[in-house]
Amino acid sequence: MTRPTIDEVISELEPKHTARNVWIALFVVMLVAGGAIAYFWIKQPPPPDPAVLIADAKALIKTEKFAQAIDKLEKVYELDQTNVEACGLLVYANDGLGDRPQTIKWAKKLVELKPNDVMAHQRFAYLLEEEEKIKEAIEQWKTILSLDPENRHAQSKLEELVRWKPEKE
Repeated sequence: MTRPTIDEVISELEPKHTARNVWIALFVVMLVAGGAIAYFWIKQPPPPDPAVLIADAKALIKTEKFAQAIDKLEKVYELDQTNVEACGLLVYANDGLGDRPQTIKWAKKLVELKPNDVMAHQRFAYLLEEEEKIKEAIEQWKTILSLDPENRHAQSKLEELVRWKPEKE
């Protein structure tokens, strides 16, 4: 047997059908990538259901686990910033937790979402009054009277606050 030349050795080492091999490799890579994308797309959890989160939050509020309820309710608010029930429950839960600034924040949002709701305005007015934000409380009582001119409680609260002198002065 004769010894092969260097050109013969090199020609034996070069891959045959390189274009076909490239296409096959590309096809395999695409299959793997497509499979991975499909797997992660299918495995993505669905967004949480606001109704379920609210039900969970109500159960937590009943057991006075206000911080956990607030976490769930804030997720609802992130999903739907017009969810009146979540805002109302956030007012209640933050009040139960004793976080007055957050209670006022959510009461204000509730009034913004339900501008014609006398009870929402009344709760907000009381919170403002407790924090001695009298001018703002007076505005809320005036709003209540504009919504319900016959509301005697709002009339008396407004008269009381107009005459009120803060103790801190």
